Amino acid sequence: VLLAFSFCRSFFCAFFVCFSAPLSRVSLFFLFLFRFVSLFDQVPSKLGLTRSLCSSVLNASLSGITLGALGYNPYERVSDSSGDFSFTLPKGMTFENQPLHLVALDEQRREFAVTDVQGALQVGFRGVHSNVGGGYNNDFLAYISRRFVYDKAKKAGLEFFDEKWAASDPLWEALYDYHSSGMAGDRLSISPTDNSAVHWDDKEKRRLPKDMLLHQSVNWFDSAPKNSIKGYGYLP
Repeated sequence: VLLAFSFCRSFFCAFFVCFSAPLSRVSLFFLFLFRFVSLFDQVPSKLGLTRSLCSSVLNASLSGITLGALGYNPYERVSDSSGDFSFTLPKGMTFENQPLHLVALDEQRREFAVTDVQGALQVGFRGVHSNVGGGYNNDFLAYISRRFVYDKAKKAGLEFFDEKWAASDPLWEALYDYHSSGMAGDRLSISPTDNSAVHWDDKEKRRLPKDMLLHQSVNWFDSAPKNSIKGYGYLP
């Protein structure tokens, strides 16, 4: 029985390769039962203008390292025909609990187009990619997504170092509990991190997963998400 949390694309790639039988195209996922899987805003690996060159170099490198001449190349196992890594749940995996996929509703960078993870409970949260994934310090948006996964994981029987969790800012916990109670009359003016000053921002609307549901916290803010959530329902 295995547990898996993923935010980094390189981790997911290594995760896939480790469960592939060497020198074959046979997946070893069927040998394991995954108790809990949580993906934080899973995105494909798109490298812009350098994608084709980088993909070719990576393909050649992995092919040589893994005896590609004998028919095994992990790069080809996790990429589509365009050379992009798609990073979705591989076929053959069995789950004790439905996998989770947390989706950032304010991300607008082309290189961070979200993956539609089939078979997962996909839930939308306010914030850009690293707000949802927890890449920024002192971030209440990250606390919301982390709290959601923590609660789900505890219900699934996972054990945590609770003293580490207790070290979180107590004001965040109080703020979360206050708004989740449904008694809050005011809305939060907290805005998602503006990453356009450091990273290219195409202001390209995301194609959100069709079966996505919204976390209740989306209603806690006085601003609307940058990507349209029209037609999406809320998680019960």
